[in-house]
Amino acid sequence: MMRNDGQGSPRWHDPRRTEMKAPDDVSAMVRLKALGWGAKRIAAELGCSKNTVKRWLRYGDWRPCATPSRSKKLDGLADWLAERFRRHAGNAT
Repeated sequence: MMRNDGQGSPRWHDPRRTEMKAPDDVSAMVRLKALGWGAKRIAAELGCSKNTVKRWLRYGDWRPCATPSRSKKLDGLADWLAERFRRHAGNAT
């Protein structure tokens, strides 16, 4: 689904993407839930989807995004690369 943000440039909006919230937002969600508010009401108050609220309440506290660790083609070659860099004085000849 494509939407226009009013700036003249269209942005792609995927409602299924993960929405990262600030730690203050998550602690507000937890406090409101402790007061007896439902996920739908919390979502309306904070301007996010109820599924986002449910997910963060399931976590119980804020946590940073988990970035997957992937192997790189140059893994294990750091010493060799550093030696080449020094030998050629930073020149890529």
